[in-house]
Amino acid sequence: MSDSERQETQVQNGSASALHPKPRRRWRIRISDILAGSALIISVGSAAISHQQLASVRQQLQLSELQIRPYVRYRPIFTQEAPDRLDVMLLSENLSPIPAHVIYDELKTWIDETTTSAFLFNRTGDVLYQHKNGFAHLPPMPKEIARAAINGKKQVMIGTCVVYKSISASDKRKWEVRGLYSYAPGSELPSVEYLQEVNVQETVNRCESGTIRSEWLQKRAEPAKKGGPD
Repeated sequence: MSDSERQETQVQNGSASALHPKPRRRWRIRISDILAGSALIISVGSAAISHQQLASVRQQLQLSELQIRPYVRYRPIFTQEAPDRLDVMLLSENLSPIPAHVIYDELKTWIDETTTSAFLFNRTGDVLYQHKNGFAHLPPMPKEIARAAINGKKQVMIGTCVVYKSISASDKRKWEVRGLYSYAPGSELPSVEYLQEVNVQETVNRCESGTIRSEWLQKRAEPAKKGGPD
């Protein structure tokens, strides 16, 4: 083949290449890839929703534990029968529809700042139901003290503590509620000076009422300490 023929052949090949270029490689999106990506997005979203639901369930369980339990209170009721007679009745009540098993209750009385080593206690294991309160009458108050309290010349304070639990054998929780109440002349209902409830260990079967007034005094002094100079 001559040189002129070779040149003509190369020109023809070049023209053919220009007329018919090589196809470019294209990325193809497969249906399976789309489905896999969608499944991943759905699974991540489901995991986030499940985590939120789990947190919500935990919060609901905590609220249920607070609600599904008894709430016992033990407070005095004052009745003026005469100018020198003041009767005191102790009212024990359960504010919850869950029955309560009272393990121990105790009270102590102060006249002004004076008290004795004597205290009243009960270990009978009473069961308290909602709207079915228990009552106990204190020994008669001396007439001189009753007259002075009615006239506002002496302060009568009663401290109470109660250890209790649910009647359910599967519920091992126990609580202690401590309160300090004072007589308000002319009113049967006392003034609530101090009220505190705490969870206690399963082994706790009694409480101490003799320290309630000092606890109250300490609580009263705390704001003054915080507001005072450093």
